Amino acid sequence: MSTLRDLRTEELTYVSGGYCGWGNSYRQPSWGGCFSINNTRIGAQIGATAGYVAGVFNFAVDALSGASNGILTSDLKDIGNFIKIGAQYGAQNGINGALSLYQNVLSAINTSLQSPTVLGITFPPPSTSQS
Repeated sequence: MSTLRDLRTEELTYVSGGYCGWGNSYRQPSWGGCFSINNTRIGAQIGATAGYVAGVFNFAVDALSGASNGILTSDLKDIGNFIKIGAQYGAQNGINGALSLYQNVLSAINTSLQSPTVLGITFPPPSTSQS
């Protein structure tokens, strides 16, 4: 039977969640935390996702309604523009602002789907437009 030993500081740091990075390139004490939240970066990612969802929805609506190739090409370009707009909005307004934008996109999509004639949505939705 093997005997138990005390863990070295390095091992304690690793098992306590204080180890960060790839390989052995970066160590940080467990009390320092490795996963700090970057409000701007995460907000931009959420905002970009909101733009992507809005753009893809508009493309799908037009594709399913038999729109011309010119309109579909424009919709595809709009996806990229919506992603940029959403990312900028999220970076400026942080995580909470970006989540609000995302929820408003989903609400606009839901409203569109419940109407007799499903139409694309505007981005950003009017309730979250930047002033």
